[in-house]
Amino acid sequence: MRFGVRLPHSGPFASKAAIDQMATAAERLGYDAVMVHDHVQWGDFDRYHFYAGSVEAVDGLERATDFFEAHAVLAYLAAKVPRLRLIPASMVLGWRDPTMVARLASSLDHLSEGRYVLSVCAGNVKKDFEVSGVPWEERGKRTEESLKIIGKLLKRDGPQSHEGKFWNLQDVELFPKSPDIKIWYGGQSDAALRRTARFADGWLVGGSADFYREKVPAIHRIAKERYDREFELEVGCLSPTSIAATDAAAQAVAEATVRKRQEEADWLKRTHNPRDIGGANLVGSPETIIAKVREFESAGVDYIGMGFIGHSVDELVDEMTLFARKVIPVFA
Repeated sequence: MRFGVRLPHSGPFASKAAIDQMATAAERLGYDAVMVHDHVQWGDFDRYHFYAGSVEAVDGLERATDFFEAHAVLAYLAAKVPRLRLIPASMVLGWRDPTMVARLASSLDHLSEGRYVLSVCAGNVKKDFEVSGVPWEERGKRTEESLKIIGKLLKRDGPQSHEGKFWNLQDVELFPKSPDIKIWYGGQSDAALRRTARFADGWLVGGSADFYREKVPAIHRIAKERYDREFELEVGCLSPTSIAATDAAAQAVAEATVRKRQEEADWLKRTHNPRDIGGANLVGSPETIIAKVREFESAGVDYIGMGFIGHSVDELVDEMTLFARKVIPVFA
């Protein structure tokens, strides 16, 4: 089991100093990766769409928080934390040009010496599509066509061509190649499972252990039956996390943030079954969290990306430290 940390590049603590503090702490404490999320627009209407911090911290602000572009943050950190993997959770393909995605991914792959994971999704925030001038209803089809193009450009030798509904390419070749880059897919619809089975090396979503017990075998079955593909799938779970000495103390910190996310996060409800929202939460004492991680492990999960809940950056780092000392060694 490996563990990653979601960074405060959005939310109540979004700043260069906070990104530096949490990323270098993750490196020092033995985490596997740092993670960012990916959007175009940001305003006060999205003030609760964050993965590091707390609702209470947001409510203490007079204005919408900053949001630093996801891949600019990862490029900045590539040399600053030279051991950690760099994972977007996830890059939105639905409103992007696939040739430019391939160019960006190849550059980050080589500059990070193979630590960048091309984790992608179709997109779940409608306004991103409005401001990008891309029809919301086309996001799935665009994503699938993008995956075909990206795979060709990154992993095949020689000029590549493609004729599709959205893009037509003739004799396009990009350098440097990245034949070994890992591609993850984020999404849990039937179409998302199929795209994972066809194109991906990993699957990154959120849900309960029972959810993974059902879906992971389904992905392998689809891969074998539809695409004659057998492969090792890295399975990731995105988990809001609050750890403290006791369950009660952890729950007191996390309660308002967890409730707000489950009740009001329309962007989350578009891509998750209501019965699974909250099933990924890691909230409690080290002993409680260890038991929950064991459940995920038994269900086929081998990576957890944690969005720590806390009222200051120092609190977040304290939680990261407790988790690193009490939980990570159990699964090392």
